[in-house]
Amino acid sequence: MLSKMKIAFKTFGCRLNISETESLISLLPDNFDLITDFNEADIVIINSCTVTAEAEKKCIHFINPLINKGKICILTGCFNPYPFFSDDQLLYIPLFNKSKVIDCLNSLNIDKNLVLTNLKSSNFLLENGHENRFLPPSTKKEFHSRAFLKIQDGCNNRCTYCKVCLVRGKSISLQDDIIIERIKKLKNSGFSEIILTGINIAAYSYNGVTFSYLLEKLIDIFPDLIFQLSSIEIINLDSKFFEVITLENIKPYFHLPLQSGSDNILKLMNRRYTVNDFIKTIENIKKIRDDSFISTDVIVGFPGESLKTISETEVLVRKLGFEHLHIFPFSKREGTAAYNFTETFSEKEKSLHIESLRKISNANKNKYINSYIGKQDKMCIESIKKLNNAKYLITGKSYHSIQCLVLTNDIIDLKIGQYIKVKFFGKIGYKLYGILNEN
Repeated sequence: MLSKMKIAFKTFGCRLNISETESLISLLPDNFDLITDFNEADIVIINSCTVTAEAEKKCIHFINPLINKGKICILTGCFNPYPFFSDDQLLYIPLFNKSKVIDCLNSLNIDKNLVLTNLKSSNFLLENGHENRFLPPSTKKEFHSRAFLKIQDGCNNRCTYCKVCLVRGKSISLQDDIIIERIKKLKNSGFSEIILTGINIAAYSYNGVTFSYLLEKLIDIFPDLIFQLSSIEIINLDSKFFEVITLENIKPYFHLPLQSGSDNILKLMNRRYTVNDFIKTIENIKKIRDDSFISTDVIVGFPGESLKTISETEVLVRKLGFEHLHIFPFSKREGTAAYNFTETFSEKEKSLHIESLRKISNANKNKYINSYIGKQDKMCIESIKKLNNAKYLITGKSYHSIQCLVLTNDIIDLKIGQYIKVKFFGKIGYKLYGILNEN
């Protein structure tokens, strides 16, 4: 009997990619051994990203040594590798057919030589013509204590700097009945929190069911679950959304991409809102949920950026007090409108202003974390570790999106993914620490 082939997975990019990789792993055929050591693996599955030039470079630098070592590489995701690799070096399964990674593995024999032959011909890929943009979510807690559920994909916004609409296509949404069935399975697997993911989940729309009405429907059916929202664009938020987020089932975490605090730059980016629109949205959210953890994306050095426009961004970031910033230097992406724009900031200038924004962000995050010292909160358990002194260290993330550490003498009835009450009395870095609150 031939031994099982060893397989490893590598993910680049966003939370959506991470959730899709976990879905693929959960569907892995039994005739493969899942490992984490790429040097020991026979096959490496790479889920790629093309949002920035740096993301592509990381993919290329990761793949090259694997090919040189004779590893079988199967690449999927947003990055098209063929300008950099030949089709006899790896197998590329396009983004829209990501589910075919499993079809591919199912069709392969565990004889390594036969696998290589099949990969070079790749004709077997034509046997299945289906597309599956919404893989079933993983129900295994070995990945995360909170479940990921993809409900939307693609984008209609066509921002001048962004390649997402080119590689993922127009916005599409998963049927609401399927979402409900998948949540039932996740709940039965012991998850207390579901993270709804997509490129822009606020653009969700299926047969007249909008994002806001979907949330209301899910809360009505699953009143004991907590739902965290991934990235949402303010142009897709309706008045119903601000009604729904009053409910405690919606975790007070909101990621709303800003990109720039300058109206001039936003117009060049084709962002379709003004700075004042953004301010009003944040103020409305904080009026409804004053405990909100709000994060955003900012691009530094977009063509046309000046000291005035970057100053406007810094002023706005201070004013709105974002608890976290994802900061990116502008990166030209072929096929986008901004690819031919003339850059006005050097890489050094971008780095200096990124560092300045990061300091503001860190100060905001510290202020938010400090506000919970001496208070109690709920925490979702991510791990439980026994220490040498007979105590247990519980790690997790609070209802208010802060990493937590809890010491306890007893873990009876405590499980990964469960919410527990905690009293915090200090912090280490950006993590709160405390004790179980029995009250």
